[in-house]
Amino acid sequence: MIVAMNCITVPENQVEEFERRFLQRERLLAKAPGFLRFDLLRRGRAGDYVVLTYWRSESDFRSWVKSDLFKRAHAREAERPLGGHSELRLYEVIDSESAAGSSFAAQSPDDEHALGEALAN
Repeated sequence: MIVAMNCITVPENQVEEFERRFLQRERLLAKAPGFLRFDLLRRGRAGDYVVLTYWRSESDFRSWVKSDLFKRAHAREAERPLGGHSELRLYEVIDSESAAGSSFAAQSPDDEHALGEALAN
Protein backbone atom coordinates (compact mmCIF):
# COMPACT_ATOMS: atom_id res chain seq x y z
CA MET A 1 0.00 0.00 0.00
CA ILE A 2 1.16 3.53 -0.82
CA VAL A 3 0.34 6.80 0.90
CA ALA A 4 0.63 9.96 -1.18
CA MET A 5 1.33 12.88 1.13
CA ASN A 6 0.94 16.35 -0.33
CA CYS A 7 2.23 19.01 2.09
CA ILE A 8 0.64 22.34 1.22
CA THR A 9 1.31 25.82 2.59
CA VAL A 10 -1.49 28.26 1.81
CA PRO A 11 -1.17 32.05 2.23
CA GLU A 12 -3.21 33.27 5.19
CA ASN A 13 -5.53 35.33 2.98
CA GLN A 14 -6.47 32.19 0.96
CA VAL A 15 -7.05 29.68 3.78
CA GLU A 16 -10.85 29.97 3.72
CA GLU A 17 -10.99 29.56 -0.06
CA PHE A 18 -8.63 26.56 0.07
CA GLU A 19 -10.79 24.77 2.65
CA ARG A 20 -14.01 25.69 0.85
CA ARG A 21 -12.71 24.18 -2.40
CA PHE A 22 -11.86 20.91 -0.69
CA LEU A 23 -15.09 20.68 1.26
CA GLN A 24 -17.25 21.47 -1.77
CA ARG A 25 -15.27 19.46 -4.32
CA GLU A 26 -16.76 16.85 -6.57
CA ARG A 27 -16.00 13.50 -4.90
CA LEU A 28 -14.13 11.59 -7.62
CA LEU A 29 -11.38 9.70 -5.78
CA ALA A 30 -13.63 6.77 -4.94
CA LYS A 31 -14.07 6.14 -8.66
CA ALA A 32 -10.32 5.65 -9.16
CA PRO A 33 -9.11 2.03 -9.27
CA GLY A 34 -6.95 1.22 -6.25
CA PHE A 35 -8.07 4.21 -4.16
CA LEU A 36 -8.59 3.39 -0.48
CA ARG A 37 -8.88 6.56 1.60
CA PHE A 38 -8.54 10.36 1.67
CA ASP A 39 -7.70 12.66 4.59
CA LEU A 40 -7.25 16.45 4.65
CA LEU A 41 -5.28 17.53 7.72
CA ARG A 42 -4.92 21.07 9.07
CA ARG A 43 -2.28 22.21 11.54
CA GLY A 44 -3.75 25.06 13.55
CA ARG A 45 -4.96 27.98 11.47
CA ALA A 46 -1.62 28.96 9.95
CA GLY A 47 -2.28 27.59 6.46
CA ASP A 48 -0.33 24.34 6.85
CA TYR A 49 -2.14 21.34 5.37
CA VAL A 50 -1.42 17.74 4.51
CA VAL A 51 -3.48 15.84 1.96
CA LEU A 52 -3.19 12.07 2.40
CA THR A 53 -4.46 9.59 -0.14
CA TYR A 54 -4.06 5.84 0.32
CA TRP A 55 -3.64 3.53 -2.66
CA ARG A 56 -3.28 -0.22 -3.16
CA SER A 57 -0.14 0.39 -5.21
CA GLU A 58 2.07 3.11 -6.63
CA SER A 59 0.89 2.21 -10.12
CA ASP A 60 -2.73 2.86 -8.99
CA PHE A 61 -1.70 6.30 -7.72
CA ARG A 62 0.24 7.12 -10.90
CA SER A 63 -2.73 6.00 -13.03
CA TRP A 64 -4.97 8.37 -11.04
CA VAL A 65 -2.61 11.31 -11.67
CA LYS A 66 -2.72 10.60 -15.44
CA SER A 67 -6.50 10.07 -15.53
CA ASP A 68 -9.33 12.23 -16.81
CA LEU A 69 -10.85 11.97 -13.31
CA PHE A 70 -7.74 13.66 -11.88
CA LYS A 71 -7.96 16.45 -14.45
CA ARG A 72 -11.63 16.92 -13.62
CA ALA A 73 -10.93 16.91 -9.87
CA HIS A 74 -8.27 19.61 -10.27
CA ALA A 75 -10.01 21.74 -12.92
CA ARG A 76 -10.98 24.54 -10.52
CA GLU A 77 -7.39 24.87 -9.32
CA ALA A 78 -6.18 25.03 -12.91
CA GLU A 79 -8.67 27.81 -13.69
CA ARG A 80 -8.07 29.87 -10.53
CA PRO A 81 -4.89 28.71 -8.79
CA LEU A 82 -4.19 29.62 -5.19
CA GLY A 83 -0.74 30.77 -4.17
CA GLY A 84 1.47 28.80 -1.84
CA HIS A 85 3.81 25.86 -1.89
CA SER A 86 3.13 22.16 -2.40
CA GLU A 87 5.41 19.15 -1.96
CA LEU A 88 4.33 15.62 -2.89
CA ARG A 89 5.86 12.60 -1.18
CA LEU A 90 5.07 8.91 -1.67
CA TYR A 91 5.45 6.42 1.16
CA GLU A 92 5.13 2.66 1.28
CA VAL A 93 3.18 1.42 4.30
CA ILE A 94 5.25 -1.10 6.20
CA ASP A 95 3.17 -1.28 9.39
CA SER A 96 -0.36 -0.24 10.28
CA GLU A 97 -2.84 -0.63 13.13
CA SER A 98 -6.43 0.51 13.56
CA ALA A 99 -8.90 0.83 16.41
CA ALA A 100 -10.90 -2.01 14.88
CA GLY A 101 -8.09 -4.31 15.95
CA SER A 102 -6.70 -5.13 12.54
CA SER A 103 -2.99 -4.63 12.12
CA PHE A 104 -0.53 -5.20 9.33
CA ALA A 105 3.22 -5.41 8.85
CA ALA A 106 4.40 -5.64 5.25
CA GLN A 107 6.68 -8.57 4.61
CA SER A 108 6.32 -8.86 0.86
CA PRO A 109 4.71 -6.89 -1.98
CA ASP A 110 1.71 -9.26 -1.82
CA ASP A 111 1.09 -8.12 1.76
CA GLU A 112 0.45 -4.58 0.55
CA HIS A 113 -2.66 -5.79 -1.24
CA ALA A 114 -3.84 -7.50 1.96
CA LEU A 115 -3.46 -4.26 3.90
CA GLY A 116 -5.37 -2.36 1.27
CA GLU A 117 -8.19 -4.86 1.48
CA ALA A 118 -8.22 -4.68 5.31
CA LEU A 119 -8.43 -0.87 5.31
CA ALA A 120 -11.16 -0.85 2.67
CA ASN A 121 -13.42 -2.98 4.89
